Amino acid sequence: MSVKECFVVSPIGEAGSEIRRRADQVLKHVVIPSVVECGFDVEDVVRADTISNPGAITHQIITSIINSDLVIADLTGNNANVYYELAIRHVLRKPYVQICDVNTALPFDVKNQRTIMFDYKDLDSVADAKRLLVEYAKSALAQPDSLMTPIHEGLIIDGLLTSEKPSEQILGKLMENVADLTNEVRRISGNYSSKERKIRNSIDNFDEIDDEIFEYKKLKSEKIGLSQLRKLEPIEQGMEVSHGKWGIGEVIKVKGELLETEVTISFPPPVGYKRLLAAFAPLEKVE
Repeated sequence: MSVKECFVVSPIGEAGSEIRRRADQVLKHVVIPSVVECGFDVEDVVRADTISNPGAITHQIITSIINSDLVIADLTGNNANVYYELAIRHVLRKPYVQICDVNTALPFDVKNQRTIMFDYKDLDSVADAKRLLVEYAKSALAQPDSLMTPIHEGLIIDGLLTSEKPSEQILGKLMENVADLTNEVRRISGNYSSKERKIRNSIDNFDEIDDEIFEYKKLKSEKIGLSQLRKLEPIEQGMEVSHGKWGIGEVIKVKGELLETEVTISFPPPVGYKRLLAAFAPLEKVE
């Protein structure tokens, strides 16, 4: 027998936008097949832009968030409306599942909540997401009283701290300390992830070319014989190499082949990242 409704909270975007394209594909290929396996009919799955009843759209969205048997919240892009609507579900402590694009950095408030991270363009990632979505949704629907949201957790801690029983006060204080420690770990982790993404983006979009590459192109244009270019065994990612000028660094990216092989190497400060041509740069493998 079909359940009443599954409401999808998601960034939707304008028609034809990349946000809309992703939202539609996630709905069609991830959400609908998964919730159908949980007992819903296709027509039971509702997203804000599919509401056809006349009336105030905001009122209908809030009503669906309150009354739906299940809410799927897509946190991709950290959309403010999505978090507002998810917070309502958190207050109600009713079945919900959080999903998100793998490249979205979640704020620490929801980072400790189980969230299905996936890449909708990767078929293996989509398959794993569907499996987890079925698992999480069935668990939430079967045991709604066991749901623990950030708001509910805060109320429990506050209730224990204000209790007249010393044992409950101690338990409340312990829970508060654990929550504070968890938030601090998530904050540190989030800062690290942000810095890591910035570093990787700077590598992928690296436009500056070192003097050695200019020199190499100059030599090549002057038809210097290949025998005059330094021969080097293949360099692989993760390998440690020694540079005649900048010292020892780690190879973090290899691109191209043969004489066109470019390597990005992380050297200790203040040198930082350098992109070099392996066939020309004075590099030696560190054994």
